[in-house]
Amino acid sequence: IINVPKRSIGETTIKSIYEFAKKGGYSLEEGSKKMIELNLIGFSTSGRGDTFTTGMNPATGEALSGQFPGATIDEVNQAVTSAQDAAVVYGKMPGKEKAEFLNAIAEEIENLGDTLVERCCAESGLPEARIIGERGRTTGQLRMFADLISEGSWLEATIDTAQKDRAPVPKPDLRRMLVPMGPVVVFAASNFPLAFSTAGGDTASALAGGNPVIVKAHGAHPGTSAMIGEAIVKAAKRTKAVKAAEPIANPLPIAAVVLPTASSASVVFL
Repeated sequence: IINVPKRSIGETTIKSIYEFAKKGGYSLEEGSKKMIELNLIGFSTSGRGDTFTTGMNPATGEALSGQFPGATIDEVNQAVTSAQDAAVVYGKMPGKEKAEFLNAIAEEIENLGDTLVERCCAESGLPEARIIGERGRTTGQLRMFADLISEGSWLEATIDTAQKDRAPVPKPDLRRMLVPMGPVVVFAASNFPLAFSTAGGDTASALAGGNPVIVKAHGAHPGTSAMIGEAIVKAAKRTKAVKAAEPIANPLPIAAVVLPTASSASVVFL
């Protein structure tokens, strides 16, 4: 039974699933569970690479469904350009609108239901209880950052007014606040397929700060990453995070790269 209970699945989504299933020769149920096996760049998909990653169950050695093409240099450059263009628009978006986006991502992840849990368990070899807990941690992180940016004090805005008659020299008017850095690249971790991956804490914090994100999915869980990527795109489309981003003359460079390490994530500021 579709949309009972309500899970934000409407006629447009049902039509898309039907057309996708018909084209691929799947049943409607199979089509609803089939993940996109392409790179997601903005709201478009691309698969120009000639090398592929296939998921594998590390507990059984079983090869899993899906052939995921590696990104070409052109596709990587396209992703960077899209992020640079988006940075100007997304960085200026009010905190409440970014919060709506983060909350929508959490909802879309939950809407994936058992399909996500099953794929994540298969790719990681981890038990269902662990994955369900990690999913809760992932959505909790998103909602935590959403609450933070809705409140506003995180900007640390200060105004230090001028004192023109101060001796021996006048005091200038000083104003300060935190601003977005620019596009952030996140390398997903292998041992946390959800909480430190496509929509994990690194991605959530970057998006909360007004920074577009480019994610390098980990090869150990390509199907899980594809599902989460689709959830993010759906969340962007249903919120005010969808805004026209025109090409800009002086694009912001990649501002930071987040690399998972054995103990914690390392952030390299560029």
